[in-house]
Amino acid sequence: MDVEIHDAIRRIHASPAKIVLVAAGGGIRSMTWLLTTPGASQTILEARIPYSDRALADFLGERPRRAATVETAESMASRAFERARSLSDSRPPSWASHVPPPSLPTAQDVASTGFTSPAKRRKA
Repeated sequence: MDVEIHDAIRRIHASPAKIVLVAAGGGIRSMTWLLTTPGASQTILEARIPYSDRALADFLGERPRRAATVETAESMASRAFERARSLSDSRPPSWASHVPPPSLPTAQDVASTGFTSPAKRRKA
């Protein structure tokens, strides 16, 4: 990982953001970078890799026309954002009813990202 990427990830981890990562294909590398930089446990709520066509369709709620497109990456990010908001809800999980709720992020502190590999050009 180069210095610029490492510095950007350190800034992410230093922020109050809570993130759900979703990646497929070449985008999976971003998960490694984010999860192996100190501070990840305070930032990352969840990381998912819907790698197969079926897993991606299940995650998105519909089968995308093509997996490696900007549209699909945006859909992945949107679903990840919904999941981050869900995981950041102020209610404690049912198994923790005896545990006082922690200080949780507001909607402004929730982030998401979706990555896919760039589309490959086909030869005519």
